[in-house]
This record gives sequence, structure tokens and C-alpha cells, in this order.
Amino acid sequence: MTSLVFTSAGCVVFPDIEPESEEELYPPEIIISQVYPELGGVIEVEGDTEVCVNMKFELGQVRDRNISDVLYVRWYLNWIGPGSRDGELKDTYFAPSASEIRSSGENRALWQKVDIVRFPPELDAHTITVVVADRALDDNAATAFPEEDDEGQYVIWQWPVVLVDGGLCEEYRE
Repeated sequence: MTSLVFTSAGCVVFPDIEPESEEELYPPEIIISQVYPELGGVIEVEGDTEVCVNMKFELGQVRDRNISDVLYVRWYLNWIGPGSRDGELKDTYFAPSASEIRSSGENRALWQKVDIVRFPPELDAHTITVVVADRALDDNAATAFPEEDDEGQYVIWQWPVVLVDGGLCEEYRE
């Protein structure tokens, strides 16, 4: 509330008005201990579709200290970097939460099932990439990510993958 104070000399004195403090913005954080498969080099995934139909990749948990943020999540197969939507698998989001921790049990945004047949056979190596941002990712490929001086912040996680006989197969079944 603003009030005026009059002095006996007839001058108007305005009280100091403190500006509202702005919330400090923090980028989302991936909790590395909850990532599956664990990263420790190249992930060897079973390449025989007779043995393994699909593979599940999961972040498990993400922390956002700005609990009122909506988190936007985009998954890619063989993504080539900001500005590209090639290989997009899923584009989804998390609603604001009462907790800093958002988990894959609350929302399917943090895990992705990748059908083995989607891996292009002409490539020897692949990547599964997930982008988590606290601002909407633009549909225009040229401006898909916030500028560095923008208020939006994001984090990227990648799994390098090769298809081999006898590799990992953590199939997702609904």
C-alpha cells in the first residue's frame, strides 16, 4: 500500500518502496543416479529383433528448484543438435509440482520406449537424447532452444548406443 506523508512545511515525502524480489531461476537437473541404462560408455543393446523388440530409456528423476515451472521434455533418436527436430520420438511436458523432484512414476515424460527396428541399419552407432527445459521448446527447428541470454534453461542427456548380439534388452511392456 502506498501512502503519502505531509510535513509541516508542506512538502510531500514519499516512503521508500521496496521492489518485489524476483525468483532466482535455476535450470532443471537430471539426477544421474536415477538414469537407466547407467552411462559408463557405449550402451550395447540387443540388435536381434527376434530377441529384443524394444528398449526402455529412463531419466528416473529430474530436480527443478523452481517448483512452479512447467518442464518440457523432448526425446530423439540420432539427434544432430539444437535446431533439428529430425529423429524426434516424443514431445511432452510435466505440470508444475509441489516438490522439486519429478519422477518417471508420476509422468511418462521421463522415459521412452525405442523400437529396435527404428535404429537405422546403415549407421554403426546411435544416440538416444532427451532434452528437459523449463520453457517451451519452439516447434521451429531453427529456434528450438532458448537463447543463452533468455530466461529459459535446459539440460540434455545422451546415451551412445550400438546394436550387438547378446546386448542389453530392457523391454517395456504395457
